[in-house]
Amino acid sequence: MIHLLDELYRDPDVLAVLARHDVPLQPQPGPIAERFPEPVAVEPALLEDLYVTTGLSARHVELLTGQPAEQLLDAMHAAGIAVRPLTSFSPWRRRKVEARR
Repeated sequence: MIHLLDELYRDPDVLAVLARHDVPLQPQPGPIAERFPEPVAVEPALLEDLYVTTGLSARHVELLTGQPAEQLLDAMHAAGIAVRPLTSFSPWRRRKVEARR
C-alpha cells in the first residue's frame, strides 16, 4: 500500500484535483483512521473529478480522503455518478501499467 500511496501522491492530475478541492495531503503510510482522524467531506464535484475524470477507484479515493469506499460508492449513486463495474484495474491504474510498458 505504501507504493500505491506514493503513486497517488506523485500523480500531477491527482494532486491538482486535491488542491482544487482543498483536500489535505496525507501521504504518510498507516491506518486510514490514523491518517484521517476526521475524514474529508466528499462532495459530488470531488467524486466526479477523482473517480470519473481522473479514473481512480473508490479504494483510491478512500486512501486520499479517509472515507470508506462503500460510502463513496453510495454517495456516487446518490449523486447520479455512474459507477464502473468491478474490473481488475481502474482507468487510472490501467494508464499507469500501460505507461510502464
